Amino acid sequence: MRVVLPLALLLPCLPATAQEGPSFDCSKAASSAEELICADAELAKLDRLLTDRFAEALAVAGSLDAGAETAVADLRAYQRG
Repeated sequence: MRVVLPLALLLPCLPATAQEGPSFDCSKAASSAEELICADAELAKLDRLLTDRFAEALAVAGSLDAGAETAVADLRAYQRG
């Protein structure tokens, strides 16, 4: 977990690469949260941004010489809540 905090602090420094629409297929929205994201362009944009930043954080964590597996596991656990 000690590795995740420094990575989280770096996220605002990464370039924003948000695209149009959410990170998932709205025709397959399975929850009320996904339906809300699909119905709101700003939420869709934020969802895409969060997905992109999370992928970048996983890439950084996976490239660590030591503790990479733990860092990736911590990020995935954080994502699940």
